[in-house]
Amino acid sequence: MRLTRFLILGGCAALLGACGDDSDVTINTPPPLAHVRFINAMSDTGAVDVRMYDQIEYSAQALGLQFRSGTEYQGTEAKARDIRVFTTSQDINITSQVMIDTTMSFEANRYYTLLLVGPARTGSHRFLVIEDDAPSVSATQIALRAVHAGAAATNLDGYATTGAADPLPATPVVANLAPLAAPVVA
Repeated sequence: MRLTRFLILGGCAALLGACGDDSDVTINTPPPLAHVRFINAMSDTGAVDVRMYDQIEYSAQALGLQFRSGTEYQGTEAKARDIRVFTTSQDINITSQVMIDTTMSFEANRYYTLLLVGPARTGSHRFLVIEDDAPSVSATQIALRAVHAGAAATNLDGYATTGAADPLPATPVVANLAPLAAPVVA
């Protein structure tokens, strides 16, 4: 009986000794982040997978990104990043073919839209990088970004109306917008 008490007492003492100061705990703080989103504007490819492949942590990606769809902003480490685009497929022979392989640099606390543009069948597809820096506007105004994603198209005019059935105004909000241009209109 006494031996059992000494063993229990010794075990309790060992447990209390193990509860010491946890001063060796490290807290993982994230690196400086940029914010990236992807939009697929390549009409001749179907769905694509976009991956930052130089590291796993803090890497933006888009899987099965259909034509005319996009992602939310994703935090990504602000530095030069390696990005690849693949056709989405369950056939390894198709999905292992790299469509785009590029390196892009991102600055901390900045927002970027990476717009996939151009026809893939001609090999002129690429990323159009848009820095999303919205201008300051008053409480009664909005700011718009007009993007001309047609690589081979002619210049366009953009009009704004209050309703879909309203006639177009005489003056465009964006005049003579060149292909692959993305101005902000305030």
